[in-house]
Amino acid sequence: MALLDTQTSVLANQALFYLASGDLPPRLGNAHATVVPYQVFPAIDGHFIIACGNDAQFARLSVLLGEPDMAEDIFRRVLKPTELISYQEGSVVSRTLIDSKAGTVTLFAFDQGQGLSEHTAPYDAMVHVLEGETRITIAGEASDLKAGDMIIMPASEPHAVHGSERFKMLLIMVRG
Repeated sequence: MALLDTQTSVLANQALFYLASGDLPPRLGNAHATVVPYQVFPAIDGHFIIACGNDAQFARLSVLLGEPDMAEDIFRRVLKPTELISYQEGSVVSRTLIDSKAGTVTLFAFDQGQGLSEHTAPYDAMVHVLEGETRITIAGEASDLKAGDMIIMPASEPHAVHGSERFKMLLIMVRG
């Protein structure tokens, strides 16, 4: 395989992020941009990596972890969103719950001091803070949100997210 081919395939997710948003992609460390779980997790005696590239692998992992229900379809179930995602030291963790033609629903867990730099999105979006506190800036105007608060971000307006402490949020993007 040629060097250019290899480099192109390695940078595919970063290039797509840039081409879709116009923003530089965030640093992900050992995490994957679109596949979860595919990252480093802290443990009592060090760190370990879990990398599941498809639903079948995730189902087998769920059984090994003693949580077979984790791999079940999320539809028609009562969910506790803060339990569906965990913090990771020095990182932003995301979990997409719904990805359809109508829009997306994604959970985020931001470690202390983490955030998303200013960027735009082509769709209206609503953020619902589930745990902790964050500051969201939309078109230069900052708003402080705490657990239970929501804010709507209009399409194509620059916005940024910053957490001085750990927080979890639900992002709902509506394609229209």
